[in-house]
Amino acid sequence: MLFAQPDLARVDSLTQVLENAPSPTEKGRISLALARAYQSVDLLQSRNYARQALSWLDSQDPLRADALDQLGRFYFYQTQFDSALYYFRQARDLLALAQDTFRIASLNISIGSVLLQQSHYTEAISIFIENLKYFEPRQDMVNAAKCYSNLATAFAQMSNFEKAIEYSRKALTIFRQQGMDQFTMITLPNLATQFMQNDQLDSANHYFQLAETLATRYGNKRSLALIYTSLGDLNLESEHLELARDYTLKSIQLKQELNQAKGISQAYHNLGLIAFKEQKYPEARKYYLKAMTDADSESRLELLKRIKEVLVAESNWKEATRYAEEVQKLGDSLQAEKNMKEIAAAVSQYETAKKENEILQLKSKNQELAIRHNRNQIFLWSIAALCLGLLLLGYLTYKNIHRKRVIDRQNFKINQQKMIEQLRQQELDTIDNIIQIQESERSRIAADLHDSLGSKLATLNLYVDKLQEEVPEHMKKELSLIPLKKLTNDTYQEVRQISHNINAGAQVKDGLLVALQHMANYISHTNNIQIEVLGIDLDHRIDNTLEIQLFRVIQELVTNVIKHANATEATIQLTKHDSELNIIVEDNGCGFDPDEIKFGLGLKNIENRLANIGAEFSIDSSPGHGTTVIINTPL
Repeated sequence: MLFAQPDLARVDSLTQVLENAPSPTEKGRISLALARAYQSVDLLQSRNYARQALSWLDSQDPLRADALDQLGRFYFYQTQFDSALYYFRQARDLLALAQDTFRIASLNISIGSVLLQQSHYTEAISIFIENLKYFEPRQDMVNAAKCYSNLATAFAQMSNFEKAIEYSRKALTIFRQQGMDQFTMITLPNLATQFMQNDQLDSANHYFQLAETLATRYGNKRSLALIYTSLGDLNLESEHLELARDYTLKSIQLKQELNQAKGISQAYHNLGLIAFKEQKYPEARKYYLKAMTDADSESRLELLKRIKEVLVAESNWKEATRYAEEVQKLGDSLQAEKNMKEIAAAVSQYETAKKENEILQLKSKNQELAIRHNRNQIFLWSIAALCLGLLLLGYLTYKNIHRKRVIDRQNFKINQQKMIEQLRQQELDTIDNIIQIQESERSRIAADLHDSLGSKLATLNLYVDKLQEEVPEHMKKELSLIPLKKLTNDTYQEVRQISHNINAGAQVKDGLLVALQHMANYISHTNNIQIEVLGIDLDHRIDNTLEIQLFRVIQELVTNVIKHANATEATIQLTKHDSELNIIVEDNGCGFDPDEIKFGLGLKNIENRLANIGAEFSIDSSPGHGTTVIINTPL
């Protein structure tokens, strides 16, 4: 087998040992071993055990870096690259304290790989070249080969294909010498693609064939799907239409077996091109329409143009005209969007240039003032030379006055600082009072809703039941009160939900973690979602005002998960560092593209609340991969 499966007997043994571990440190070490064992077969289990390890291990234990590394790997495999980068850098910072240069260099490979995925190619290249200065002198050729492979990817993305081919060949030689088929299987198609991009099609075909042979030997369908896609593209470009069709159909079949949607739209597009070149116009139109299903806006525009070409070839002028209008409409929309982006970029450049010009003008004025100052000094020194005796007396007098002024200024600044601190404390006290008043008013409104309006709705429900019983049997079909009863029940449940949400902040008096667990239990029982709350290193309570603000933010995030994410699981993790509280809220829902979503009122409220307490937050999400929100709050 190419990929090692975990030793299930060892996993069971470790699980039993974990239950009876004598100390938190030992529990942390066993949890970390389980996280590594599960990495290749169950990523969620691997993540959960890595988190357990963090909760058990002491803050100074070097193994915390390994647990953070495992979490970084989980988020990397889930394509949540901001979260992956966060955990990898946390691990590297711990290793820097221990001066473990080898593990720092190894972690830098992971960090560079994340930067590649985020298109930060120059920064990634710098990290890998710096790593080579560590690995090459030590003859650590395996890690050097990993750096070569990543450098090849970066240079290929920057269209420097000669450099990319050079580094891929170096990596391939080492992987073959070491018998590392897993890495060879990745490097072969990468090298073939780089030859293809460099218009060396024969070499590209040669390496694709080698990659296909290796992937077939190990039955690696995921790699074969990518290889068949590339071979289809290669043969289409070479006008070998039969081969292009065969490879493209194979790639579609494998992707459907693997439940991979990515790339299928382009594959159908290619099949349409092949059919069009063979003058099989109905077949071409069928494939183009299939490609439309998951196509983005730009691909959709290209497909509309292709369908129009098919209709023209079939002399179907009416439909061709309609598609031409669709092409024009979508093209105008995309162009307008592009123009808006260009205008925004131009405005940004103008503002930047304006600020730079203002800085230059300010520097010019400062230089002019400096010249004037120098002239005044020369004049004063001239007077001093003529009136040395008088100046000495004046100088002593001036020093005495100056000293008093300095003291007065210092006293003024001290008093001013005291006033500022008093005002700041008064402002904080005012905010605390406002929050307390708000929470008190929330509790009162919640009680009114539950006790008054809720009880009245419950009474109304009873009246409806009684009224339904009194309706004669022959009129029950015509005069059904079931809709009214359902509306009354729904209204009563909604009032209870609103009352609970309004009053939830009152729970914060027992601590943020307790309030979150109470909220999670309530939601898990009333909604089709399971919410887990984890607290790591939360030894002491934090400021109550800050707890309320953070609770409201997390409550708003969880509400968004329930409303929009279609998630079945969510996790709230709180980790306390020396002077910072890190909060992670993640779900396994449908996810979204943050660049294409406008912030609504809820997220604006979250942003404003966090700005008021000096906190920072980021959103890491992509379609189909859930959502992770990271909040860092100073304590």
